[in-house]
Amino acid sequence: MRTFVRCSNISFMAALRCIRRLLWPFLLIGLAGCSYFAPPPRSPPSPDGQLITLENRPGPFCGRCDNVKIIASSDGRVWIEHGYWLGQYSDWTVERSLRRVHVTAFAQFRDNLSPFRPNGTLSLNDQPQCSELSTDFDGAEVRWLDATGNSRLALDFSCDPKVREAMANTIRAAPKLLGISGLKMPWGQWVASTPGNVRFPLRSDIPVRNGEPNPR
Repeated sequence: MRTFVRCSNISFMAALRCIRRLLWPFLLIGLAGCSYFAPPPRSPPSPDGQLITLENRPGPFCGRCDNVKIIASSDGRVWIEHGYWLGQYSDWTVERSLRRVHVTAFAQFRDNLSPFRPNGTLSLNDQPQCSELSTDFDGAEVRWLDATGNSRLALDFSCDPKVREAMANTIRAAPKLLGISGLKMPWGQWVASTPGNVRFPLRSDIPVRNGEPNPR
């Protein structure tokens, strides 16, 4: 209260300086928050650096339709973006965070995915690229950006599953190589009668009634 009285009983310019001093700590907090949640760079952090983006693609009947995007940089920074429906297919909510990992973790992540990096764009989510394809599976997308150029791989997990098994398993397992605590990718086929309901993965050990899982 003393500070307020002192600021109110002075000249206009002095009052502005006083208010600025009072608000400065809050401004610093706001700037810190903006820098922490700043979007990832559009180019790698160094000429020989690399950015790898990996995200899941929810299938139909996905309930909240959780979408988790990982953008990993060769300098050890990892941006994580988690989007989901908060209501009845309304109120799309996005949560963002920035994590840091050891550069060796990024190298392992990169090296495991590199055998499947295409020259340019490869879409394995429709015919004629897929001789076998279902309409109720989820998928994934991986993008590479470095000095050699851009590459993009889109995979529907139902696209020739026997032929693409190694690719699908590698993509599903890759996020764990970063060693980020609490990071969970929403892989798998999910169903829900209404958005936001509890969802269960379609596994062989879950009995199904009327086309929907019936957990024990």
